[in-house]
Amino acid sequence: MKKFIGVLLIIIGGFLALSDFLFGIETILRVLANWSFDSYNLGYNIGQLLFVILFGYISYWLIKKGIQFFKSPATE
Repeated sequence: MKKFIGVLLIIIGGFLALSDFLFGIETILRVLANWSFDSYNLGYNIGQLLFVILFGYISYWLIKKGIQFFKSPATE
């Protein structure tokens, strides 16, 4: 059962990582296109970058935990 959960976490983490990668490319291009120092654009751009970083960390964590579950010995 642990191996199944591990594979499931790896797949979910992989999908999140792929979507985060694609959204990160879009966000970086949007930040570079709309770069200005007024408070609204600066706050929006920083918020978008933090969102990409947070989801990148979550997908990394899911993949890491999935690998740990997959490598752990089966108790059943």
